[in-house]
Amino acid sequence: MMRSLSRIAIGVVAAATAMAGLVARPAEAAGPDVYTTPGGHIQNGRLWDTKCEKYSSSVVRCTTRIWATQVVQVGNGFRSVTGWHFNNLTYLPSARSAWKTNPLGAYGVEGGTAAWTSNGRRWRTECDTAATGRGGCRSYIWTNYVATSGGSYVSRSGWVFNNIVRFAQGSIPPVTKIPAHVLDQSVLTINGLGPLGIIGSTTAQRNATLVNYARLGYVKLGSICDSYVEAAPLTSRKLFVMGRADVAVSNTTTRTDMGAKVGMTVGQVKALYGSAFKVVQKENYGEMQYFGSVRTGNRELIFRVAGPDSYAPSVPLKDSDVIAEMSAGVFTTDVSFDGC
Repeated sequence: MMRSLSRIAIGVVAAATAMAGLVARPAEAAGPDVYTTPGGHIQNGRLWDTKCEKYSSSVVRCTTRIWATQVVQVGNGFRSVTGWHFNNLTYLPSARSAWKTNPLGAYGVEGGTAAWTSNGRRWRTECDTAATGRGGCRSYIWTNYVATSGGSYVSRSGWVFNNIVRFAQGSIPPVTKIPAHVLDQSVLTINGLGPLGIIGSTTAQRNATLVNYARLGYVKLGSICDSYVEAAPLTSRKLFVMGRADVAVSNTTTRTDMGAKVGMTVGQVKALYGSAFKVVQKENYGEMQYFGSVRTGNRELIFRVAGPDSYAPSVPLKDSDVIAEMSAGVFTTDVSFDGC
């Protein structure tokens, strides 16, 4: 049974907010969708955070926030607030029959509409229209928001988008379990792992990237070198962004875009990459060590085998050697890293 209607408005911004803060749904990009995948995302230069929960036994609901600056009304004035702001709710694909008693799914009727009042707030829903596309519903709430008029901020009232319901149909199956975290759905490429992309080569670029990672909860301030350290979402997955590489992987589940993973042998990785896989020497504090490398331009994937008493072997790799770590970063001939 669906939860009561008193639960549906949890995402509505209580204060009057600028319409610019409510971001229209962009075209679906390749990879995990920010609206339906739990975790912190970076897409089109914007930060997104999505959390998903069971709404009922057969429906999963995801709440998406965006890091943005919004203008809110405070008393008779207005002020800008930068931080996490509600963007929308998405109910993942489910059977129309699950919505027979719920107006958010227009009572499970194709092309259905609904208008109602809950806790003194006016709502309306439309389904299978040009705005929603076939197989979906959109709901709006009548609320106050901040707009601009003649160069000044003013308070307005009107319909504001709040949530979308998606229906299972055709090749779209129902989603009855909370989806995997974005880091668990992402693959390692030469440019990073999902939201963990290129950190940047200058101090300013690195600092800006790490600030964003901190906002997403992926790093936190540490006690060493007055810098950041990986937070639980990374350490629990054996992912690292504070070393020489932009991102390093030592778990045995994350794969590259070609299917390589930690625990494979050098021979198995060679078979996946063919002639693109090279065994190269790199300097590490004055010692020459051997690594597997797949390079494109100034970027490379590094496949590290643990040396018997060192970071990597000082003798050429054998096909039977086992990969202990994979990383993506700027091509380098020196992997020395002082940690600060």
